[in-house]
Amino acid sequence: METGSRDDTPAVWVGRATPRPPVDPWSTAEQPVVPPHFAPPPQVIYVERPRRRRGCLFTLGVLVALVAGAATLLLLLSPALRGLVGIDSASPPASPSESPSPSSAPPSPTTPPPPPTPGVGDPVRDGKLEFVVLDLSCGAEKLEWSLFTQEADGQFCVVDVNVTNIHDKQVVFPGRGQYAYTADDARVTSAFDANFVANHGHPDLWIIEPGDSITVKLVFDIPVEATISTIELHDSLFSGGVTVSVSEE
Repeated sequence: METGSRDDTPAVWVGRATPRPPVDPWSTAEQPVVPPHFAPPPQVIYVERPRRRRGCLFTLGVLVALVAGAATLLLLLSPALRGLVGIDSASPPASPSESPSPSSAPPSPTTPPPPPTPGVGDPVRDGKLEFVVLDLSCGAEKLEWSLFTQEADGQFCVVDVNVTNIHDKQVVFPGRGQYAYTADDARVTSAFDANFVANHGHPDLWIIEPGDSITVKLVFDIPVEATISTIELHDSLFSGGVTVSVSEE
């Protein structure tokens, strides 16, 4: 009879005794078991990765793009630049020894000379009247008619003018509204009182019927050393006037 038989029932520990921890079958006397909380921390090895040269590549790309853009812009603007400097892209540049022929040069524009100013004896028109300057005499110190005498401040110049009404209505010609220009371009108005004496008491207004002509004397008081170069005649006080040259050549 066997008294120490075993069964598969696990042993149950009763009491305060603490069971031993199970023995690791892989542990040896040369390699003792170390509790986890006494084990040294694992060694961490940092491996530095090579840096990517993104900044250099980006800068190189920007420079390549700028150079390509500048070259394209020069190609596009080359015809315009040639036109600005006067170079024809279709024809090769002329050699220094070649000179343009005189026939190829464009003719310089010429301005036609102004028409000559009408002179003594030439008919001119202003508005409703036609004038012809007949004569000019200067140097008189005074003018006399009947009991009237008019003395000049400098010298009197008397201009004989034929006036014709070319309008279909009556026109009043004002002697006071006529002018003379001296050689130094001074403007002188005809003298009212001297006109009265020179025209033998006729008022300084002449009424001219359509188609009629009259001859009047216009008197200008100018300095002794001055000379008259032109006469400015008007059909009214507000007309543009017409110029007649009376200077002696």
